[in-house]
Amino acid sequence: ALQPMKDGRMLLSNLNLLATAPGGVARLRELILTLAVQGKLVPQDAADEPASVLLERIGAEKERLIAEGQIKRGKPLAEISAEEKPFKLPVRWEWARLGTISKKITDGTHHSPANFPSGDYMYLSAKNIKPWGIDLSSATFVPRAVHEEIYARCDPELGDILYIKDGATTGILTVNTISEPFSLLSSVGVIKPSCGLISAYMALVMQSPFFYQAM
Repeated sequence: ALQPMKDGRMLLSNLNLLATAPGGVARLRELILTLAVQGKLVPQDAADEPASVLLERIGAEKERLIAEGQIKRGKPLAEISAEEKPFKLPVRWEWARLGTISKKITDGTHHSPANFPSGDYMYLSAKNIKPWGIDLSSATFVPRAVHEEIYARCDPELGDILYIKDGATTGILTVNTISEPFSLLSSVGVIKPSCGLISAYMALVMQSPFFYQAM
């Protein structure tokens, strides 16, 4: 497992060595993401808005969506204990559970319906989710009635995070770039970011060694 680094100086001073070593590019990416999620990649800006203010906006948005019937109120999430915090955060940063900062977390159908080479709606599973994006070369299709039943509960939209949660490739994820509706198998989870959160940023955090080890 990667150990947290005190700052970025070690990374910069060993950049060439890391990049040219066997598997160096992959390890370099991991090191950069490790530094980034700990707030150690660049100096902190004292003028940045505190994360607590963003969390308040997210809470207000979720309450509005609940009142409008667009999302359901989830079960209360436990406070984050000191034992769950693997490193110290910079000033103005906050720990938050994924369920707190997401409008919705769900997964695809658990019934594995019959699917075909062509049809009304695309039907994707873990094999279609790659670190670089969505691979449609092996996509299959389901009839409209099957899709509508699946989509009523699991409705992936543009910008949602698609996360493999079952099987050998658990932890691989990508941001959804498909604008039209499609159906998912239960091996893929859907995370809908709340207001003020950039999907690409959330995806980078979730691809970091810290998040992968936690999951």
